[in-house]
Amino acid sequence: MVIENSLNQVIGSDFSTVVTMGDREARARMFGLLRVIYDGRVFRALVYNKGAAVLHTLRRLIGDEPFFRGLRRFYRASRFQKVGTEEFRVAMQQETGMSLDRFFERWIYGSTLPKLKFTWRLDGTHLLLHVEQIGDLFDVPVTITLQYLNQKPVDVIIPVTERTAEKRIPLAGTLRRLEINKADGTLANITEG
Repeated sequence: MVIENSLNQVIGSDFSTVVTMGDREARARMFGLLRVIYDGRVFRALVYNKGAAVLHTLRRLIGDEPFFRGLRRFYRASRFQKVGTEEFRVAMQQETGMSLDRFFERWIYGSTLPKLKFTWRLDGTHLLLHVEQIGDLFDVPVTITLQYLNQKPVDVIIPVTERTAEKRIPLAGTLRRLEINKADGTLANITEG
């Protein structure tokens, strides 16, 4: 679906029409794009880098222990067999007890990114964090880095699995600032508001 959508954008018409009807100019653009897509570097960037980012997102969403137990379960169950994404999803679900259907549908088979709006406020000795999803509903972890005056920074992960997610955090000192940690690999469009 992602490649077909890209083809439709580049060739300027419906991919299936070009293939069946024979629009020469669109067909030439399409085959030029296919050469680029199937060039090893582009293919690796699309497949392997996305796969690594999705695995990292899943690990941060469910936690290290369930993630690695799921990997071990997947390995034991599928060793020396041909398997796919579905078998991996089932192994992860069995270890977490969570439905991961939407996670895999959006991150593996989808082609959009989550759109999130992040707000926060101080409430006495607590910090209230609020994340709202706009558009398609994703399962995504958002990392917020708390920078205290005289302490090391603290990362807080908010698992966002509904339209809104909130987290109340007791402050461990004087808060200097907080920031959305975009260096953690989260694939999302996040705005502060």
